[in-house]
Amino acid sequence: MTPPKKKHTLSALVENKFGVLARVAGMLSGRGFNIETLNVGPTHDPAYSRITGNRRRRRRRPRSLRQGPR
Repeated sequence: MTPPKKKHTLSALVENKFGVLARVAGMLSGRGFNIETLNVGPTHDPAYSRITGNRRRRRRRPRSLRQGPR
């Protein structure tokens, strides 16, 4: 049976500069995050934007179950 997937929401406040979205996406993928959605929106301060992303991952089984019998 496949373990259930757990959803995580990541949010970051970033400077509103060219290339920031690409750098954030590259950083996350470089660390092994599988991003389902990635959104950018304005804030009250035009110098900043908010990036929000969602990812899902399978829950890990407890170590004793992953290792199997000894």
